[in-house]
Amino acid sequence: MSLHTLPTEILRKIFLFFHDLDESLASVVRTCWRLHDIAEPILYQVVRGGDPSSLEGLMRAFIRRPELVENIKFFNSPTAPAETFQSVDTSYVTSEQWKRLRNTLQDDIYGEKTCDGWIRNLDAHFNPVNNYSVIVGFLLNLVAPHLEHLVLQTGRYSPYVQEVVEQASKVEEASTAAHLFPKLRSVHLGRLEHVKDFIPAEFVLPYLKMESVASLSIDGLQDATEPYHRPGEDPLSGPSSYIKPIMWRADMFQVYSIVDLTLTGFHLGSAAIREFLGRFYALERFSLRDSSSSSYFPGYLYLVDILSGLAQSRHCLKFLRLTGLRSYDSSEWLGFAIREDSAVVSAVVEMKELQNMR
Repeated sequence: MSLHTLPTEILRKIFLFFHDLDESLASVVRTCWRLHDIAEPILYQVVRGGDPSSLEGLMRAFIRRPELVENIKFFNSPTAPAETFQSVDTSYVTSEQWKRLRNTLQDDIYGEKTCDGWIRNLDAHFNPVNNYSVIVGFLLNLVAPHLEHLVLQTGRYSPYVQEVVEQASKVEEASTAAHLFPKLRSVHLGRLEHVKDFIPAEFVLPYLKMESVASLSIDGLQDATEPYHRPGEDPLSGPSSYIKPIMWRADMFQVYSIVDLTLTGFHLGSAAIREFLGRFYALERFSLRDSSSSSYFPGYLYLVDILSGLAQSRHCLKFLRLTGLRSYDSSEWLGFAIREDSAVVSAVVEMKELQNMR
């Protein structure tokens, strides 16, 4: 039986099994028009950045066929290139296509000045040094209405990516019916391999305000405030152009949508971890691994802070995993703390739904 004789739905199910193998599926797309029409939407369900050539390919595809954006469910990209001063080629974009790209940016959300500067900085002709992070932010804005899973590797701030997520959170605050990310379910924020910086808490807060997000994992969360520029502004124009993101402590909102939270490699003090976890009121699963704070705080004392922070979720927390708070076996001090420390005992007893604690 020839592949071409199979029904469309059967072919679609076959292609779904190996959609992670981009090259194989890309080969199918180039086979014939029938297989092309079936396989191409599946090929673009998962979008990965990583280097300038991959971003260029995505831009070319979306300019050629804007409807492909509707297929994207998973977006995974670093917010900066692996090497400094890497630019994405945009010389192929026509003036008419630039106008269409500009129309995808909403003045009523980002502001006309920001949108104009955004398009200007997309163009490698005007931004020959590094338009990589500008394009990542633009693509994120483009796919936002259809996205279900987001993975970003970041370090130092990326103004265009940050602009998209901050405005998304502000839109949701202003109107319960308006959402830039209506389908987004899970977010993972990780660090770039070549950047040692942690992720400031301010950059994370917008994701907490997205009501559709149920699962969040963060690698390298840090309690720090870093001023930054709005997209389109000159970073060399001085401190007067600095703005601050949603403030970490000034905006004490509560989070009810996120039920699964994972923190790895974070750097938060006792007060900060209590404040951060204290925002969550509906956690069912919480995992903490490899805390860089463990060298500063005795494990059993830091455990009290963590459990204190989780107090708002004690009525619904079912899974709790804590590892790496001490240099020696965490199960040893964890067992000791649960047996001997009255504050820990009291906190654990109050977690009525807890089924698994490691």
